[in-house]
Amino acid sequence: MKPLNNYPELLRLLELYSPAGQNYAQLILEIEEKSQLSDLIVPILGTQGMGKSTLINAVLREDILPNEADETTCVPIEVRYGEVPYGEVHFIDNRPAIIVHTKEELSLYVDNNYNRGNEKQVSHIILFRDYDLLETGLVIVDLPGVGSLTKANEETTNKYIKNLCVAVFIISTSPPVLKTEANFISTVWRRFNSAYFVQNVWDDNSKEDIDAGLLHNKKVLTEISQKINAPMLHPIIPVNAYAAAKGAFEQNLELIESSNIKEFFSVLNLFAESYREQNAAALEARIKQFIETACEQVSWRMQQAQMTGEEILAAMNQEKSHFESVTSEIEETVGKIKRQLNVDQREVQSFAAELGKKYTNLLRVEVFRLIDKGIVDGERLSSAFSDYQSQYAAEALNEVYEKFEQLWENLKTMFDQLDEILQQENIEFSEAKTFNKVQAFKWEKGMDAAIKIGGVAGGAYLGACIAGPWGFVAAAAISIFSGFIGSISRKEVSKARGRETKREIEPYIEKFRSDLCQVINDSYAQFSKKTLQQLNSYVAAREEQLTVIQKQIVEFKKNGMKVNQEIETLERDRQFLIKWRPDND
Repeated sequence: MKPLNNYPELLRLLELYSPAGQNYAQLILEIEEKSQLSDLIVPILGTQGMGKSTLINAVLREDILPNEADETTCVPIEVRYGEVPYGEVHFIDNRPAIIVHTKEELSLYVDNNYNRGNEKQVSHIILFRDYDLLETGLVIVDLPGVGSLTKANEETTNKYIKNLCVAVFIISTSPPVLKTEANFISTVWRRFNSAYFVQNVWDDNSKEDIDAGLLHNKKVLTEISQKINAPMLHPIIPVNAYAAAKGAFEQNLELIESSNIKEFFSVLNLFAESYREQNAAALEARIKQFIETACEQVSWRMQQAQMTGEEILAAMNQEKSHFESVTSEIEETVGKIKRQLNVDQREVQSFAAELGKKYTNLLRVEVFRLIDKGIVDGERLSSAFSDYQSQYAAEALNEVYEKFEQLWENLKTMFDQLDEILQQENIEFSEAKTFNKVQAFKWEKGMDAAIKIGGVAGGAYLGACIAGPWGFVAAAAISIFSGFIGSISRKEVSKARGRETKREIEPYIEKFRSDLCQVINDSYAQFSKKTLQQLNSYVAAREEQLTVIQKQIVEFKKNGMKVNQEIETLERDRQFLIKWRPDND
């Protein structure tokens, strides 16, 4: 479809026949702009050192992301479309962005050797590159490997996880998916509608190694998918990321072909093209919705032309009374939801305390059992401690999902009640023969607030738009697996010695309990806060709309309750709107 600015008459009529206080022409142009700028963000996820940066270098056919150091990417890096290649370094404290062009300049902010623990306070980096794949709107994100995150950039990383519907996990061939990796994939994967898996192949992997890795990894991922009810829709793609990158840099077509990177390109291209089509379809659906409402407005004005001023004023007052009544009913239901959120948050706090105690005791038993067997220090104890933390954190998060699902079912009943109120309001306005048709439940500000509650676009009612707190649970999973299950715990546990080991390791076991409780409580608190904000926005939008209706009544009286409309002009405009169709390029 051509840009909407190519249809001036449509825009003129949409503005002319917008409901009171609205401008449909402006709204649809804003929606069009957002749809063109909307990001199809695909994060690359995996443990530290798995080859994420090398894979992205191969995709970009450019040696730009540092990948030689022990810990390379310590902040998220977005790769977006741009005709001029350069990079922007953005900071947590909103300092002006710094422009970078070379790999060496980028390394000063990305490489953990130069930006230890993100001491430079970088929030994220954007690289602009002129590639067809990115021109579709695709944004590839290189995220810090699990276990290498610092608290400073953890929140930014969580953002990429909780708001997205697709991700690419990169896993290894030899060794295949390990227990810690499987726990991380299990807790995060369930958040996404779709997940792709790239098995990184190294030069020293034989065909037998690759086949064995694929077989094992498929088995593990299938078990995870069944456990979390997330179907494994796509086969694992084996890619030699190093060979693909080297082949791209040296323009060695044989190396590129043997790396199997082309299969990964095909998957990304297909996904990006489908996304673009969906975006265009959604925009056309919104245009159709606006046109239908504008036609209703025209029909009402045609009725107005045949009504007396007294009849019109009576209809306006009727709408005002009905709107006030429905708003009161909505506010009562919203009040119930708010009270339930407070009750649930207290319940989550008790639940988190019990869960923390349960899994801390299990952790303590397992670790002390090893100590009693003589494993009192060194790499074996620190490795076991980290593995047990990972295992019990994953098991705890499974219970968190179940608990949140139970709480959500109770909340959803109340949102369904709100849904019924709004649907009934829609029906009554659609069937009305008087002034009610002016609004016809198309209050964009109110609907925008309703849509934001669920964090998705295109839904019709609150009940359809509302999304459960799964994104925040996924964020909690990221916090757990990249926070207290990491190198710090391992390093500190290794210091424990001799008969005092149990006493010296106890603070770290206790830290496991406190951190687990905190991420569970924070997770639900964020969900509750966001939901309350959007509910308040929706109620405020209705109050604003009521003010518009009241002002409209006052102005109608002030103008002597006269309506000057030409039936022929209105009918011509209505026919134009009914018959309008977009031109397809």
